[in-house]
Amino acid sequence: MLIIEIDGGQHFEDAHELRDAVRDAYLRAKGFHVLRFNNHDVMANREGVLATIASVLGEAVAPSLPSPASGGGGEAATCVGNAAEVLP
Repeated sequence: MLIIEIDGGQHFEDAHELRDAVRDAYLRAKGFHVLRFNNHDVMANREGVLATIASVLGEAVAPSLPSPASGGGGEAATCVGNAAEVLP
């Protein structure tokens, strides 16, 4: 699972950086991948931000699902959209 956070300038203050680091460590321990971008990069370097997101999505490993022959079956679908759909 991927979490994308867009941070404003206040996130670069010491107290916020520490809080963000603790939060990110907690989320990583729960199996999430956290990407952080500052809002200036999103506005000024959208292509770079999207390329980074696309790269991470490309590295994602699909979960291993049991085959219907082994009694697994059921319906399961995973949709990973184009990175351009992640940010308008």
